[in-house]
Amino acid sequence: MSTEKSQCSTVCDQAYTKFDDAEAIQKNNVASGIHWGLSLCSLGLILSRSIYLSQSLVVFVVWFCTAIPMLLAVNKGVQVCLRH
Repeated sequence: MSTEKSQCSTVCDQAYTKFDDAEAIQKNNVASGIHWGLSLCSLGLILSRSIYLSQSLVVFVVWFCTAIPMLLAVNKGVQVCLRH
């Protein structure tokens, strides 16, 4: 998957964080690559679970709208904890 296509899938995450993962990855920052990859994996796991439970578009949208704020909240919580 190209960097440009991957960026579209993590727009919310990148808009929420203070750093740009794509730019850091271009500079060979391994930690940013791991962060980006794990963000994609977590989103994929959550959304695949919704598809597994029901193939309804409504269920998918509900899971998506619930999962994204939760992932962003956890990400923010980790950032706050690491600062102290």
